[in-house]
Amino acid sequence: MRTKNEQRPQEIIDVVAHMVIEEGISSIAMGKVAKRIGISQSNIYLYFKNKDDLLKQVFLAQKNKMSDYMRDHFSEQPGAIANMKLYARIIYQFAIENPVAMDVITQYENSPIFAQIDISAEEAEMDFDRVTVLVKRGIADGIVRDTDPYVLMAIAFDTLVRYAKSVRDKIVDPIQVPLETILDILEAAWLAPKE
Repeated sequence: MRTKNEQRPQEIIDVVAHMVIEEGISSIAMGKVAKRIGISQSNIYLYFKNKDDLLKQVFLAQKNKMSDYMRDHFSEQPGAIANMKLYARIIYQFAIENPVAMDVITQYENSPIFAQIDISAEEAEMDFDRVTVLVKRGIADGIVRDTDPYVLMAIAFDTLVRYAKSVRDKIVDPIQVPLETILDILEAAWLAPKE
């Protein structure tokens, strides 16, 4: 009987994450993964039930990394907009510091394979409800636009991920277009309209 290597699952996940970025999710095949790692294909099945399980675990590993980062860096601020801006800064910083994780998350969320690999709505969402609760409080207080908090947070998330990628790819100069400008634009979208 073959013994399991405790580091191997993470090694496989890391390799597949890079393969997703380089080749796309749909090109992932167990044989290619095994060849890239230098193990037999049957060894992968010691750690993952099948390709869908492997793809799911790759996504969840990146999502958990982002959730942990958010938990480690978020502390409640005075006021809903300040909390939303901190959330935005953290998302941007995570995208800058963890480009592989962010690119993998983005690819998955924009891929039809996402539905195929049996990721529940709860698993797909970032495990961090504190911001949502604070946004809801801001809506109730009339400070934040009265709309679905997930929509407001998704607008911020998508904008910041694209901005961070543009900065990383040197398409946007962060001196010419600083993060503060992006946060001001987002704040304008978040604020409840004046009567």
